[in-house]
Amino acid sequence: MPCLRSCRGSCRRHSGAVKEVVFIFTLVLVCLALASRSSSAAEIEPLLRTLFTSLPCHTGLAAPTERALVETHRFSRSLAPDPTDTGSFCYLELMPGATERFDLHPAENALLGLIYLQLAERNVSIMREILKGAHILVEEDSRKLIYKLLSSLPGAHARISSHMSDKKQYGIPEGRVLSTLLVGSLANSTWFQLEGHPWDPFRDPVGSTGHILDYIHYKLSGKNQGPLGASPFTDQHPMVFERPVTVLAEVCPAYCRQPPRTGARFATLSLLRRLGRFLLPEGKR
Repeated sequence: MPCLRSCRGSCRRHSGAVKEVVFIFTLVLVCLALASRSSSAAEIEPLLRTLFTSLPCHTGLAAPTERALVETHRFSRSLAPDPTDTGSFCYLELMPGATERFDLHPAENALLGLIYLQLAERNVSIMREILKGAHILVEEDSRKLIYKLLSSLPGAHARISSHMSDKKQYGIPEGRVLSTLLVGSLANSTWFQLEGHPWDPFRDPVGSTGHILDYIHYKLSGKNQGPLGASPFTDQHPMVFERPVTVLAEVCPAYCRQPPRTGARFATLSLLRRLGRFLLPEGKR
């Protein structure tokens, strides 16, 4: 009996020590996740200024308020679909200073070109909401070209989320500032959103802890938590872009007339040509 009591006391002490270690470890993860969120959120305006509003060829629309955006959450395309379009997308060629400052890579050239030119149509207010994690729903035809483009970006991996999707969902790492892109499909639409933190518990426990905190933030506030802020556009109230986007000269010019010192210039590349750089072996490019 004395031996049994001693064993029970030892087990209680060890159990208490384990709980203390787990608590400290969890607290450290939470602190690191919060620190990463605050450092990224401070970069939204510099990113917008550097990449978008400083372009010589920028012809942005009048900037609506957030409330106006929320009330007008469906955006009809100003251009009719082009049945001859075989999958060309706008391509945002990033300048070296921007790529280093905002941890952007060649994969983001196609992503930002699609989002800024063909969806936001150079509207900085819409772009700001997307960077803040707005849930975007883009109506497509049966080819699902946007879904194919986004799910084929380098680093794309199948994952799960709390969102509905009738095709595989993909998470794509987007670097220190843009964090993670989540892509899925629903009926005749493709949806995506930039997330504040990735969900990959085994490879990135700090980021995954941040993802849990973002989910708690969403449940409490009703807003999506993106890499650069919070947006009222959720999967229950998405920002909808009607009809497939197309590439015409006035939407995606061949190049800016005067190359900017910082920021970006535009070009049009076919889907196959752009993806070939990432998918083909080195000797066959």
